[in-house]
Amino acid sequence: MRVITFSNEKGGVGKTTTAVTLASGLASRGYNVLLVDTDAQGHGATMLGMERRPALYDWLVRNAPAKNVMEMVPEQNWADYSGRMEDMRPGELALIASNYETMNIAAAVMAQNPDPYVFLRRLMPLAGVFDYVLVDTSPTPSLLHHLIYNATTDIIFCTQAETPSLRGLLDTQLRVDELNQSRKAANMAEMRLLGIQFNRVRAKVIEHEANIRDTAERYPGKVMPSIRERIAWAESAREGKSIFAYAPDSEAALEAFSLVDAVEAGGAYVQA
Repeated sequence: MRVITFSNEKGGVGKTTTAVTLASGLASRGYNVLLVDTDAQGHGATMLGMERRPALYDWLVRNAPAKNVMEMVPEQNWADYSGRMEDMRPGELALIASNYETMNIAAAVMAQNPDPYVFLRRLMPLAGVFDYVLVDTSPTPSLLHHLIYNATTDIIFCTQAETPSLRGLLDTQLRVDELNQSRKAANMAEMRLLGIQFNRVRAKVIEHEANIRDTAERYPGKVMPSIRERIAWAESAREGKSIFAYAPDSEAALEAFSLVDAVEAGGAYVQA
């Protein structure tokens, strides 16, 4: 079971959109996927047509069984199998949702039982159930991030191709490097940088092209296929559906499947 965390200490860079899109795409390829929303805004749920609720808090703090907090996302909210893509075979997409109570999780966990591996321990029984666990995070670093990183196998940095977002990426990289040193000291495998995902890229914008090129030089083989700015992304979020369910034949969906291909391959990437 791969646990992929989406991170950047800068808001508005597309972490939730990327997490929802990848979860939907992997499920459409036949994998069983669990999306865990750890952002108190709860948009991971609303972008899939689900309700915000304290499922994550119940699971980590109130010790509710996973089966009691997970919800199965209706297939029509994340995929469209109208005979367009014969190679698609549906898996399942489950969600552990969040709401405002998520902000109190870290303090509550450390107060009642200071276990920095609680998130990892809660995930371990699900290893035979899910192929992928995708974890959406908030931009503000906290103790909850530490709990999440202790369970993470792979990390994807989401960013826009603009300087403030890239600064947030560098800040996050430093924090991940520090935690990897702690994992190494505890004889744990390090988190692997699976890739860097550029979102809302605009064509023929010199700053965007230059920043993507510079990042590809700084992180060889780690820049994933860019997602361009298109109105279909905002429309799909408004409808509470993934891009694959809302506009399966769109350019946005085709670009999104390039992201799914890259993660499924698990190797180096070539930035087009």
